[in-house]
Amino acid sequence: MQKEITTEVQIAATSSQVWEVLTDFDSYSEWNPFIKSIPG
Repeated sequence: MQKEITTEVQIAATSSQVWEVLTDFDSYSEWNPFIKSIPG
């Protein structure tokens, strides 16, 4: 038997604004405690 956990978050922003944050790798450590940096 496979178990699955799902979650959902509604973000008050456009998809462009979200993408801008997600691709700003230098700023990850400011908001994401699990990913401190993304090399490459």
